Amino acid sequence: MARSEDTGWAPDTEALRDLFYFGHLTRYTEERLRLLLGGTEEIGNPSASVAGNVAAPVAASLIMNRRVDGQGDVCSDGPHGLGAALAFGATPLEYFRQCAGRGTGPSSGRTPGLHWTDRRRGLFGSAGIPGTMTQVMAGVALALKHRGEARVALSLESRTAPQTGGWHEGVNLAAAQAVPLIVVLSGETRPASTAPPKPPKRGEAYGYQEVLVPSGDLIDVCAAVAEARTRALAGGGVTVIDVQGEDGAEPWSSLDRLGEVMRQSGHATRADLDRLLDQAVHQVDHAATRVEKEPEPHIREALQP
Repeated sequence: MARSEDTGWAPDTEALRDLFYFGHLTRYTEERLRLLLGGTEEIGNPSASVAGNVAAPVAASLIMNRRVDGQGDVCSDGPHGLGAALAFGATPLEYFRQCAGRGTGPSSGRTPGLHWTDRRRGLFGSAGIPGTMTQVMAGVALALKHRGEARVALSLESRTAPQTGGWHEGVNLAAAQAVPLIVVLSGETRPASTAPPKPPKRGEAYGYQEVLVPSGDLIDVCAAVAEARTRALAGGGVTVIDVQGEDGAEPWSSLDRLGEVMRQSGHATRADLDRLLDQAVHQVDHAATRVEKEPEPHIREALQP
């Protein structure tokens, strides 16, 4: 994996602070969701099974062209992508409304789970088993290419997705058509002794660029996605980025390392980081307090379009 100075992307203060803020906004939103759901372990973003790279989808998403007029890049947030949706414009309040089944939620309380589709923001709600949304996003990217639009599709998948036939069908189509698609694999990390051998030259066989981020470092994730997006816009086709975590690392350890890097490099002081943390906590607390007072959907709403 090339370092950021080799990819043409260099982190500035604003980018690093955004990454730190949205990473912790994701962290606190997930923690509060578990409380709202009565301690339920599986909420669609099971960080307990992720080693040290929970924030990788946030890093990948912040590099994309995020807009609210339906003209930006598009993203499938994936099973570990709560932070990706937040980066693309979703809010903790919308998540709480969706999970609590409120009539004020994005789906008006009609569909369960964390995921919904918002085409103006470029969000395509994740659905199905791992690998399914890579198929969908391959089709979306093909449409972008045929329209001649300077837009890129991002598919965030579990690292188990390549074990499914759907994922292979998706990347095969995308690579054959050289569509502007980036697939980021993150999540489950097995101990080295039990990890299955990696298929040799998989990217070469399908015809896509394959990039490995061994440590799950968030700056390296940003650099890899920035390079992949530039390549996609230039007609270079598909890039698959495999973000690995450190065995035994805490789920949010990459955010902790990022904070240390920001302080040591002079991009932020401890007071700056504390202010960003306070902002994230305040937004999540405000959203959680508000959603408790909002109504469930009325039965008549089920008949409305």
